[in-house]
Amino acid sequence: MLSLLSRAASMRRLSTIALCGEVGLSLKKVIANDPHQVAHAGDLLGLDASAFNEVQSWSLQPLEGVKMRFRGEAYGSRSVMHPVVRGCPACLRDDITTSFSPAGGQMVMRGDWQLKYVEKCVHHRLELVPLWETSHLLQRYDYAARFQDRGVFDKILTGLSTHPTTSITAYDRWLNTRLTSEHDTTWLATHNIDIAARFCMLLGTELIRTGLSAGKANSSGSAQGFEIASRGPAAIRQSLKALVSKADGPHDRANKAFGRIPIWINQYATNDPRWHEFRELMRDVVIETWPYAAGEVIFGKALPTRRLHSISSAAKEIGRSDNVTRQILEHAGVVSAEDRRPDKRLTFDAIRAAPALSKAKRLVMAKHMARHLGASPNQFEVLREQGVIRPAIPPSISKFHWDTADADELLSSMASNAKNFTQGDDDWIEFGVAAGRARVRVKDAIEATRLGALTIDIRDGVQGYAAICVKQTGMDQLSQPRPGHPTLSEFASEVGLQKDGSLKVIYETGYITATELFNPTVPRMGLFMTDKDQATFHAHFTSLKLMADHFGKDAKDMTKSLKSNGIEGCKIDGQLLSKVFLKEAIELVSSGINS
Repeated sequence: MLSLLSRAASMRRLSTIALCGEVGLSLKKVIANDPHQVAHAGDLLGLDASAFNEVQSWSLQPLEGVKMRFRGEAYGSRSVMHPVVRGCPACLRDDITTSFSPAGGQMVMRGDWQLKYVEKCVHHRLELVPLWETSHLLQRYDYAARFQDRGVFDKILTGLSTHPTTSITAYDRWLNTRLTSEHDTTWLATHNIDIAARFCMLLGTELIRTGLSAGKANSSGSAQGFEIASRGPAAIRQSLKALVSKADGPHDRANKAFGRIPIWINQYATNDPRWHEFRELMRDVVIETWPYAAGEVIFGKALPTRRLHSISSAAKEIGRSDNVTRQILEHAGVVSAEDRRPDKRLTFDAIRAAPALSKAKRLVMAKHMARHLGASPNQFEVLREQGVIRPAIPPSISKFHWDTADADELLSSMASNAKNFTQGDDDWIEFGVAAGRARVRVKDAIEATRLGALTIDIRDGVQGYAAICVKQTGMDQLSQPRPGHPTLSEFASEVGLQKDGSLKVIYETGYITATELFNPTVPRMGLFMTDKDQATFHAHFTSLKLMADHFGKDAKDMTKSLKSNGIEGCKIDGQLLSKVFLKEAIELVSSGINS
């Protein structure tokens, strides 16, 4: 409408303001799209209903909330109103077809030039250029007065005539088609032009900034962003993740990765529902990348539950150092020891890691574990030695390596078959004391309790393991006889090797065997020499004592006989054992020993 009024004014060599004054119009009200003024202007210009509606669709119509209606869609005012008025000089020159009318009355200001996202004239393959600039609305839109300005007119007619042509991109064609016909076959068809074009510009600018742009070398950010956004969510997500890969520093977050995109969405599009789908795409990528805590607000929406943890955020949660936390998570199989990303960037699934982190929070030192268990230091040591309780993580990782849940599970499993305790019944005594008297391993007694073979009760007024009592008669029934074999040390005495430790050396180097059996007299596991183990020794070795008995000589004479035959003992891994001899070596010189 403003262009038509200005052309009418130029034909009469008037400014638009002057023409409006003569015909009873207010240019200010026409700019503001006052319905009465606009209708009156249409009548004066002789527009029928169809032409009037088409002209109005290209005119800016103010809406609530600093917005404008343009071509049937809502736009932010800054997208269509700007102090710099742009245009295509070639189009304006083409409009001048006769010298009998003023040039200003023939030049047409195109409606699409008002939209800031329009970068080029598709017809002439030229970039739009600034024609004039003013912050004063009446002066800005008084096209008649501007075209009568000699400086502006000369610039249009001659000064910009040699402007180089440029390539027309898919973005340029999409925007031109969308504005002129509302036809759109891309994924962006369901999105408002103002939002779609803005996102294309933001995305493309960041792709260029980070060197990830895949378009033509000199194409604009809008064109490069359109190449991605027009294909839909999957392509957009892929590009956003590519931007994330460029922000790999330990302190880099969304603003570093995405530049102005999150700033725009957070500051200018927070309450605009038209941004919802783009906002959600950004939000999904962000919470899939960085370890945000539950309750943190991301693009206007609080995160209901944590999705990701990093080594550093997990360390903060469990109250341990980053280094210790990393080792705990590696031990639990949550993270790989081969993953050497910085602690702040090594992320993992928070839900999958929850059990390991819960356990890590429970970890205590040995003295606190014993206190939680309700056991004395000696009782705790017995339980530890017999493997009833084990460190939850290797002690090399942290001094906090005992899980209090293990103590709770032990006490709960033992108490499952507890009976009522009768006060004054002296037959009920502490569990560990009864096991010691019966020469029963505490581990075996606990297993019998869990299986229901041993009845226990809980003493009132006492907490934990110390409160568990059992009848001695019941514990005695678990007592086992001592193995009917000599221990390793007892066998060493039998063969005369108890003093120099030779038998232990032979066993530890693997030349003979010994069998681990429970010794209830200690009570603990011990090494015993079964018949098979003894046979293995006698098949390969003998001793000074055994040979002295066999040959009927005393030890001194036996030693002299051996030395005279060149035998001083047995070498095991470079160590000479003077009282142990290889059986086959003795058999070779047995005749010399007998003489």
